[in-house]
Amino acid sequence: MSQVALTSSSGRRTGAPRLNLVAHAPGEAVVWRTALVNRLRAARSAPVVTIVAPAGYGKTTVLEQWSMRDEREFVRLAAAGCPGDPAVLLRELDAVLAAREEQSGRAVGAVVVVVDDAHLLETDSGGAIAELIRRAGDGALVVLSGRSEPRLPDLSLPRLRARSALLELGPQDLAFSVREARTLSRAAGHVLTDAELAALVEETEGWPAAVQVADSPRRLGALQSRTLAAVTPEQRLFLRRTSVVDRLSRPLCDAVLGYAPGGREPQSITELSAFLVPLDRDRGWFRHHRLFRERLRRELEDAEPELVPVLHARAAAWHQEHGEPADALAHAAAARDVGRYLTIFATIALPAHDHGEHVDEWLSRVAATDGLERYPEAAALAARLHAHHGHARATARCLDAADRGIVAGTARPSGEGAALRSRARLVHAATGTRRPQAMADAAGEALEQLPTDDCWRPYGLLLSGVAHLLLGDEEHADRILAEAAETAGWLDATETRTLALTERALLAGARGDHAAADAFLDGARASGDGPAHPSFALTLAASARLLLRQGRWSEARRALAAAQRLLPGLTGALPWLAVQTRLELAAASVMLRDAAAARLLLREVDELLRGRAAPGILAGERERLEAEAAAMPADGSAVRLTGAELRLLPLLATHLSFREIGSHFYLSRHTVKTQAISAYRKLGASSRSEAVECAERLGLIDAAADGGHILIPSG
Repeated sequence: MSQVALTSSSGRRTGAPRLNLVAHAPGEAVVWRTALVNRLRAARSAPVVTIVAPAGYGKTTVLEQWSMRDEREFVRLAAAGCPGDPAVLLRELDAVLAAREEQSGRAVGAVVVVVDDAHLLETDSGGAIAELIRRAGDGALVVLSGRSEPRLPDLSLPRLRARSALLELGPQDLAFSVREARTLSRAAGHVLTDAELAALVEETEGWPAAVQVADSPRRLGALQSRTLAAVTPEQRLFLRRTSVVDRLSRPLCDAVLGYAPGGREPQSITELSAFLVPLDRDRGWFRHHRLFRERLRRELEDAEPELVPVLHARAAAWHQEHGEPADALAHAAAARDVGRYLTIFATIALPAHDHGEHVDEWLSRVAATDGLERYPEAAALAARLHAHHGHARATARCLDAADRGIVAGTARPSGEGAALRSRARLVHAATGTRRPQAMADAAGEALEQLPTDDCWRPYGLLLSGVAHLLLGDEEHADRILAEAAETAGWLDATETRTLALTERALLAGARGDHAAADAFLDGARASGDGPAHPSFALTLAASARLLLRQGRWSEARRALAAAQRLLPGLTGALPWLAVQTRLELAAASVMLRDAAAARLLLREVDELLRGRAAPGILAGERERLEAEAAAMPADGSAVRLTGAELRLLPLLATHLSFREIGSHFYLSRHTVKTQAISAYRKLGASSRSEAVECAERLGLIDAAADGGHILIPSG
């Protein structure tokens, strides 16, 4: 018969001794777990409480503090050893309750029965625990405290959980908050900032013992070693080999470890709750505790290095089979399974890019792959995405691999081969030619071979529309771009839709239909919400010009600043877009009379073209902007128009006097006159009428007078 240690107390109201579960060393800090204790004190409806965590989580301290604050009687039954006879628990409880009644001369009230080291209970102890609940009476609680969840089939913890008859506290509940970590840190004489404390709690996941020794790597390592030493060899192997996955479930673990589905015992994960953090209420998914995962991974690489790629390959196959391609891609990379990696990449990279996910790491891995020509689908897609991220060399390498793979793939089915050749042709059209007619021809030939539901078709329509725009065929370009935007919408090709709508806005603005331009840009901005692609710089630049025309100066400047931040991602890899965007930004700089900014952007255009003329109508736009910038004073007297000056310009076109204008802005006549003279100088004008004429030419105000209606711009 195993020994059962007994310690008991009555509640605070009787003045009897408290439940003495922990002894503190002299000078040791005591962190009061008030919130946790209050949660336990409020536990009235659930007859069973489990407190499961490894050593060092303060289970005993919490129980002691609870017993000091609760009115109920506390009885401790410590299952030291392995109770072969569960009836011991019942006999000892009866003995304690009987002694208590004899001592007090009254029946014992509500009782909290604490079974310490409950992980040592044998599986047939469940009936005894259920009987404990019955004998303790109404309002009683049985608390099972231990290092892992006890195996008690007869009690059926899952059934209690489903009936909300079980209160469970695990490591995440016992973990220190930042406030509690601060208390411990100060008591130890450590002075940490709030940021340092937050980082400490995150790194240790609030494990109290780890927080206490985190300043000493040696002591922290010793704590980890002691905790891991408490598990069985089989459990250690399980933890070590599953450390390759970021999150785990029982089916995934079976697959990674090479077991048949359901081949492990149901308790294989739950009994390791000290090392695994649940990710959902149903406890279907878990992750490793941060303090243990890296150690376990290093241990795996040292002990079984040959098994690491095998485990990753199994994880990749499982995730791919279960419709989780991003996870499968990561494991395929770790397994060095090039074929699986590139096959998955070709499936998910374009949607991920369109939804603003960061795919740079994927792209870098593809560009560095040896034998990439064996996977031309992935190579062509990588070339397109590299171009849209500004990576010219990687674009050329991947496109060359795609071309070689297409030539070598003579056995490919004719329909599939035609679509693949069309995709590569579109990348050539987007990246390689500066002649709009060649771009239009290549895009048109590719579109003839692409099915209507092909995910690349919107891109082909966009390139075709842009080519006709550059050729000056604006009506035809607008029709194609409208089809591109519509097709991209129902195929969820976000970047392509954004660009198509932006190009339509530029066409609408060029013909003076500013309302249509505004509507198209609204749609483009909505499509481009979230992490922006470099191509979104064109949308921002076009928006800035429209906002300047509307007198929304602050918004325009924010759009220009955002476009400038994205501009480095537009390189010679996409020459037409890089040039077009810089010309649009230069036009906005000219509107603002910022000659220095305009000249810098035009120099960048010339560098991109390397001595060649800008393609199509962009050549004329470049010459116009260069002339405008050259007409500004070269002595630095023409600087950017201020917000006040921009706000004033539309009113200069009306019949209002300076005094009347000033009354609308609550300014004096002298202030308005000073702003007007400054604006004249920056516009290169000597009179109000010349300033208005220049502002109309720049697009800062509409050429037609508004009949005397006063528009007071915002900003």
